[in-house]
Amino acid sequence: MRLACHNRHPHILSIQMSRYRRIPPKDARLARGRRLFNQGAFFQSHEVWESLWHEVDGPERELLQGLIQLAAAYHHLRRDNLAGARYLYDRGRAKVASWLPTHAGLALQDWLAQIDEQFARIGSDCPPARGAPRVKPVGRNPERESKGRSPQLCRARSPQSSTQGRKTVDKENGKAYLA
Repeated sequence: MRLACHNRHPHILSIQMSRYRRIPPKDARLARGRRLFNQGAFFQSHEVWESLWHEVDGPERELLQGLIQLAAAYHHLRRDNLAGARYLYDRGRAKVASWLPTHAGLALQDWLAQIDEQFARIGSDCPPARGAPRVKPVGRNPERESKGRSPQLCRARSPQSSTQGRKTVDKENGKAYLA
């Protein structure tokens, strides 16, 4: 980061962020965004990847933009905005697809195949599936990475009750029960 004077207006200072040509190999934000996505914190993963996207000025900027758009697509999907989710999926998928099979330590090919399968099912009662695919790092034990529950994408659509986590709300009388 450096301060710079404007040529026409020397009294105005601006901060110019230094940009990387590539994603820095030891930058923790890529892994942090992956972990947040895997936990179902799609908006937060979008924010973390976006902070890195602002600093990258090379071709990998497109990969980061694709990751950001796919995270935002799942955020929209969770909020039942199917049109917004589909729009961001289409755009993000195209950007990530040019970096297959792996890049920047991420196993992109398997992840994108699972996303494709889920978005192909949009329009059913529970839009693509009950959980989002997990982004796996390259060269790690997939068994260890796949432990835990997949993040939930859609709410139950039972006519009598809706379930969120362990709490069940009966829609007829409005009372809450633990499941």
